[in-house]
Amino acid sequence: MAATNPTTRQRRQLAVERRTARVGRLVWDTFPKSGSAWLARTIELAYPNHEVVWGGHRITTLRRESNVITSIRSPKDCIPSYMLFFKHDNPERLLEWYCRFMVGTIECAERIFVTDFEQITTEPESVMKAYATRFGLTKPESVTPATIKAKVLETHPAHLPKPLTAERIEANQRVLLSPSLPAALELYEKAKALID
Repeated sequence: MAATNPTTRQRRQLAVERRTARVGRLVWDTFPKSGSAWLARTIELAYPNHEVVWGGHRITTLRRESNVITSIRSPKDCIPSYMLFFKHDNPERLLEWYCRFMVGTIECAERIFVTDFEQITTEPESVMKAYATRFGLTKPESVTPATIKAKVLETHPAHLPKPLTAERIEANQRVLLSPSLPAALELYEKAKALID
């Protein structure tokens, strides 16, 4: 009997399993504008000797990887921010994507660590300690909001908070009027309930 070649799906799954088996590999992913830069810098500072990997704002990262940490943020905040940052003018389409990402977060709750934008920016050390406890990781290095903000400023200055402008107010209004906002807010609240 001849050996069969693995399918593309099987090869991909084997590759994922090999990658996640590495010691010291930490994976993070978020919906865009939900604390991505802050979360990445926090993990890098807390675990300087680990490989820190970004999942690419993809739901599949939450489903396939191990030791994943994700940060969530209200759609009332991250959608207008995305619209302005990336010059995107369709809040409804973004809210649909947001809903899919939140469903993935909720479905993967047993396998991932969920935090939120406010926690990661104000209490990074307690977030990293809880993350370490959840996945049996070594004790993280000490991190403070000030050191993380300095690192974000150094690496991603465009990600720092901006003053409220007429353009932001208009984006906020467009999101508030979007038909998918109630569903997005409901999913956000369900995901928020998962915060460790």
